[in-house]
Amino acid sequence: MPNFEPALVVSRDGTLAFRVQQEGAGRTVGGAEVTHLIFLSEDPQQSSSVVTLGVMFGLVGTGLVNSLGLPDSQSARTTALADSATGDHLDRHGSPFGRANYPPIQCDGAFVESLTKRAPAPELVARQYMRAKTWWAWKLDAGQALFAHSDALRLGVKLKTLQKLAEEEIGHLWKMVTQDYGAFNLTAQPALRKIDPRKRGPLVLGALVDVRPLLSAPRYSAATFHLNEAFKYAEVLDAPDLTNAAREGINALEALAKVVARESGTLGEIVKELRKQNRLHPSLAACLGALWGYTNEEAGIRHAGTESPTVKPAEATLAMNICAAAMLYLLEIDKT
Repeated sequence: MPNFEPALVVSRDGTLAFRVQQEGAGRTVGGAEVTHLIFLSEDPQQSSSVVTLGVMFGLVGTGLVNSLGLPDSQSARTTALADSATGDHLDRHGSPFGRANYPPIQCDGAFVESLTKRAPAPELVARQYMRAKTWWAWKLDAGQALFAHSDALRLGVKLKTLQKLAEEEIGHLWKMVTQDYGAFNLTAQPALRKIDPRKRGPLVLGALVDVRPLLSAPRYSAATFHLNEAFKYAEVLDAPDLTNAAREGINALEALAKVVARESGTLGEIVKELRKQNRLHPSLAACLGALWGYTNEEAGIRHAGTESPTVKPAEATLAMNICAAAMLYLLEIDKT
C-alpha cells in the first residue's frame, strides 16, 4: 500500500490542501486493498477527517498503466496512482470536513483510463498548481513540497515539464532539490509566502488556448509579441492584470489579421475586408465585429477610459480564447 506520510494533497486550483496520513494497515475488500486516510485540517478546531481509499489488485501491471511512463517499481507506481486519485477526488468533491458521507476514493481501471485520455494542463494552470502546493507545504509545516509522478498525472504533463517550469523560479519563489525518477522538492521563499492562494480568485475561469507555437514564422512576429504580453499580464501571480491581458490578446489578433488580409487599419476594418474577399464567413465576421465593439465600448480595454477598468476573469478568459480561436482560423486561411 502507498506511503502517505508525510503526504500533502492540494486541489488543482490551489484553494484546498491537507496533510494526509495512512491509518493502520490496509485490508482486502473484494478485489481491492482498502485503507483509511486521515485528512489533517489546518484549523485547530477540526482535528481530522477519515476518508476511504480503495486500490484494485493487479492495477499497476495493466497495459494502461504501462503507457503512463511511471517508474518500474510496483510500489512507486501504486503510490503515484493512489496519490493522483486522492488529489482528483479532492477536486471533484471538495473538503471532507463536515460531511458525514464523503464518497470513497476509487483507484481502479476507469480512473487509470481517464488518466490516459487527460489533456495536458496549460502552462498557466501548471504554474499555479506548483506555486499553491509549495505555499501550502510552508503553511502547513509540511516541509518541502514534493512533486512526483502523481502531480504530473493530475496535470496531464510529463514530470520533466514541471521540473523545467520550476527551474525558472529558483531563487525567487523557491529553492529546489531534485530526487530519483525525476521527482523534485520545492521550498517556499519569502516572495511566495506572501501570497495566499485561498484569498485570490482564479486567474482565469478556464484554460487559456495558447496558439504561440503556431506563430514561429517571422511574418507573425508582431502577433507573437502581443500574445506574449497577454499571457504575461494574465500570469502575474498575486495581481493578474486582466484588462491588459484582454487588450493584448485583441492586439495579437489584429496584428495577425493585418498579415493575413495584407491590409492596414483596425481589426474592425480588416474583418470587413476579409468578408469582401470571401475569406471570412458572414457569421464569423459578425462575431469578430462584436468582439471589436466590446473592446471599444468597455472602459480601459482598447482605449483609455474615464472609468476604472472592470474586466472580470470570465471576460478576460472569453476574450482571449475567442481571439485564440480566431487566430487559428486566420492561420488556416493564410495557407490559401
